[in-house]
Amino acid sequence: MRFERLRDLRSSDGHPVPAYLLEPERPAGGIALAHGYGGAKEQMLGLAAHLAEAGFAACCPDLRGHGEHPALLGPGLLQDLEAAVGYCRRYGKVAALGHSLGGRLALMSSADLLIAVSPAIPKRPSDEGRAMLVTFGSTAVRTPDPAAILPLLQALGPVPDSPRPKLLLVAEGDVPSLLEGVAEASAALTAAVSFRRSASSCAHSAVRSHAKQRYCFYRHDKIYLSAWRSPRSRRSSRSGPSAASAGRPTRSGSPSPR
Repeated sequence: MRFERLRDLRSSDGHPVPAYLLEPERPAGGIALAHGYGGAKEQMLGLAAHLAEAGFAACCPDLRGHGEHPALLGPGLLQDLEAAVGYCRRYGKVAALGHSLGGRLALMSSADLLIAVSPAIPKRPSDEGRAMLVTFGSTAVRTPDPAAILPLLQALGPVPDSPRPKLLLVAEGDVPSLLEGVAEASAALTAAVSFRRSASSCAHSAVRSHAKQRYCFYRHDKIYLSAWRSPRSRRSSRSGPSAASAGRPTRSGSPSPR
């Protein structure tokens, strides 16, 4: 596996986008991973390593206002993720995978498969969500106004519908308005599947559980990912179940068995 710092990635509005790339010997496709508000590309490396071991090239960019990105928080967050999606096109089919803010951006991206972990698509603004974004996230985000993320989220608009497959993962302990928003989105969007995990295994509000949350995602999504491997990799691997069958939840909300 090759690990590389990408230095030539640029968004469509001209900003350099710092990113890491994990590339297996024969990539089956590419995955662009987007961190959440107050996060950075380094926080997605654990999941990226798992995905690279599974045969996918994984690209982890910094969104503007975060990590090493030179720009302040502002419009164009989606353009930063799209820079990584475009880079991954060289590997065949591309998935966009994001957590929280990154999940919202992943669902709005041009990737072939859209995966969101606790995406920031609440049905309505909540006091706890507002406090978390403004108070806890502001220390890790470069912005002149800690509340700037709120109008930016509104400016993104609703998640557009498309026939591309979508996977949404939440935790039982997530913000109630977020759970409602995800439930509505998964019901309204075409080819969307959602899973809800127990709060003890992955909770959006507990910082220490973020790694567990992403690991839970990996365990239940590797079947889902196998359905869209690039044709050249399918010939050398066993074919997995279809995205529809792999993503169909049981009555308990858990993925159906293999």
